[in-house]
Amino acid sequence: MSIDFVGSQTTFSGIAAPRVSLTFSVAKRFMDVAVSLALLPLVAVCAVLLLVMNPIPNRGRLFFRQIRMGRGGRAFVAYKFRSIKPGHGEISGPYGPVETSCITPLGRALRRSRIDELPQVINVLLGNMSLIGPRPDCIHHARFYLRDVPDYRARLGVRPEISGYAQTEVGYA
Repeated sequence: MSIDFVGSQTTFSGIAAPRVSLTFSVAKRFMDVAVSLALLPLVAVCAVLLLVMNPIPNRGRLFFRQIRMGRGGRAFVAYKFRSIKPGHGEISGPYGPVETSCITPLGRALRRSRIDELPQVINVLLGNMSLIGPRPDCIHHARFYLRDVPDYRARLGVRPEISGYAQTEVGYA
């Protein structure tokens, strides 16, 4: 595998997707789209409620956008409801502690309930993510992990997801 960095874009060669049947791929994509479409009204209701509640305890934009590394090492923009103070984002390094001081009180509730993740159904509909699989890492952390973590590149053979093993078994920041 080779890794090339061209400006803010990262390109990879030699990342092979796991072999799965066409039937499985079509069924998985169909389920991803169907469930995401079913969740869109919930995303809209939460967005309206947050637009009303946000200006007081959580001033700033409604959405947080972050460049993540997806399938094949392609960069994409992941969407979430913002749970941190404006101007904060990729603060710590890949092995740094979670910067809890930048999480707003409303953001803490959003994270605890996982509501902050709901806008990622847009990423699923765009084809950047799936519902189940490995989480996408922010681009600069992923670049580090590719160099430092054995077999990390195997994650890039599939679409990243909204929920997976790490969220169900390890926890959530």
